[in-house]
Amino acid sequence: MGVSVLATGDIDENGKDDVVVVFPGFGTWVYIDNDHWEQVHPFDAEAIVIGDLNDQLGEDIIVDFGPGIGLWVRYDNTTWESLHSQSPERMTVGRLDSGGHRDLIVDFGASGLWILMNRTNWVSLHPFSATHITTADIDDNGQDEVIIDFGPGIGIWIYFNNSTWQSLHPFTAGTIATGDLDNNGEADVLIDFPGFGLWVYRNNGENWEQLHPFSPELVTTGNIDNDSRDEVIVDFGPGFGIWIFRNNTAWDGAPLHGLSPDHLGAADID
Repeated sequence: MGVSVLATGDIDENGKDDVVVVFPGFGTWVYIDNDHWEQVHPFDAEAIVIGDLNDQLGEDIIVDFGPGIGLWVRYDNTTWESLHSQSPERMTVGRLDSGGHRDLIVDFGASGLWILMNRTNWVSLHPFSATHITTADIDDNGQDEVIIDFGPGIGIWIYFNNSTWQSLHPFTAGTIATGDLDNNGEADVLIDFPGFGLWVYRNNGENWEQLHPFSPELVTTGNIDNDSRDEVIVDFGPGFGIWIFRNNTAWDGAPLHGLSPDHLGAADID
């Protein structure tokens, strides 16, 4: 059985990340407490992100059920609530105003980019649609920045501290990920520039550095060896497989796995 969507987060606030999965034709499920499967909804989700929108027990599951159903949230793994009747093209979450909750950033396509602030108000972020959206605190002030790739001709921009736009790079990206590679509190931004390889934007402008001359198919980050620094986990595609850039130092001498996956993520499930 294939998996079409996968996301991770601690939805019951017990310190273990849970895995939310869509099995096409069988609905949306969660592998909870590294112990058992529970069905979240009989419908298949088109996209899922995890984030605590209501600052209550555990993280919430934000689900796009597609056209005709729209955007919903499952609060505290118990209660469903409609967020918007329109199905988004892409979405992510971030802590944009230093509160305990997360805010939802949504790309509605022709309607542009919007933020669901404080679980209550939809606020316009930008009239343009995007090709990538992610969030991270890259200046270590407790607020997440929104990192957006607006595509060819516009490039990659950062929305700082819920107030100011700044150009990051004029080129568009193949993929974008974030992680604190050197454990200094400032998230680093990993960008694949197709044809130019994988690069990292370190410490809010300290420098650009090429991590690999090859362009990856998938990139994620996670602290997989418990040393307080995030590793970069990369799928270089068929024939190369999955590799790890460990401890902000070097690539492992051998692949983590020789096969290329459809999805890639990291979580603490035990």
